[in-house]
Amino acid sequence: MESNLYRYILRHSLWHQVFLTTIICVLASLNPLVLNLQKRIVNHAIQQGDLPALLWLCAGFLLVVLAAGGLKYVKQSTEGSLSETLLRDLRADLFDRLLRVPPRAGRTRSAAPLIATMLAEVEDLGQFFGEAFSVPLYYGLLLLGTVGYLVVLNPWMALAGVSLYPIQLWLIPKLQRRISDLSRERITLVRGLSERIHDSVSALEDPSAAAGIAGASGSFRAHLQDILRVRMRTYHLKYLTKWINNFLAKLGPLFLLLVGGWLIITRPGSFDVGSLVAFLVGYEQLNEPWRELLASFQQRELAKVKYEQVIAIFEGRPASPSIERREDPLPSPIPRRELRPAFRFGNGLLHSETAVPAFSQHLPTAST
Repeated sequence: MESNLYRYILRHSLWHQVFLTTIICVLASLNPLVLNLQKRIVNHAIQQGDLPALLWLCAGFLLVVLAAGGLKYVKQSTEGSLSETLLRDLRADLFDRLLRVPPRAGRTRSAAPLIATMLAEVEDLGQFFGEAFSVPLYYGLLLLGTVGYLVVLNPWMALAGVSLYPIQLWLIPKLQRRISDLSRERITLVRGLSERIHDSVSALEDPSAAAGIAGASGSFRAHLQDILRVRMRTYHLKYLTKWINNFLAKLGPLFLLLVGGWLIITRPGSFDVGSLVAFLVGYEQLNEPWRELLASFQQRELAKVKYEQVIAIFEGRPASPSIERREDPLPSPIPRRELRPAFRFGNGLLHSETAVPAFSQHLPTAST
């Protein structure tokens, strides 16, 4: 299987990606047209009192909006189809990879993490498959087109609108890389938790393992505490990143109003109210693709981590070489046993193979 997530996506959906790229290029080109129509409606039709021009411009605006909505529907439908198709293909490829494992190696591997990976963890990759290329491309073109339109209107106003973006470009990736590291650690810990549960259930059929149950409970709680610690650190970083984005986004309109008002007051004729309105509307449309690009970057980093972990576990490699497995605090680990069915069906009834004998053992009671 492909070790790189993007190569895997292209290998299974190249022509669909080409189709999506074409739709996105046409869709992104309509955004500057919408902004220009809004400016013409305010500056020419309304201010000059030209009713026929107002009707024609509004009709043109409506047609552009309908065309953009139709193209966006096609885009989103294609993304959804790609997500489900690639999710199906990935599960099939992972199952084929599992069937090619040598019998001796297969007997030494736990089934619990493999099942959890193929069902839950792969499901998380589904949405990203359809948006891996289309979302950054669409919002990137939307961002460039809007910035270009604002530069044509007034370079100084455009500079004021994008002046805060370099700070986000420098800071957000640093925070996201740390979130990705924590996500990788969390996945490894959760898989270790699955193995602990499997080992504990399998060991119940062994009477000699009864003495280690108390120790296993303490070790299990310590493992849960490690997962809680990683999750809380992840939440704090996510909320900090969101707060920084929201705070910087609120400063943009303030800069536009300050610079635009200064130009209107001190340099009459160089800038007008209609252009200021177009700038404010354009900045709002600029803010949305910028947020989506940042979210797409975060999604990409998390998806890459998830895909690497999935491939690693099905190839029998350590899920995350950089994360050391914490030693059990208690010296009585439960022995690992071969996974066997816990129940069987016969004569229309459910018969226990392991659970009932395990719980029928007479354990010593505590003295009072």
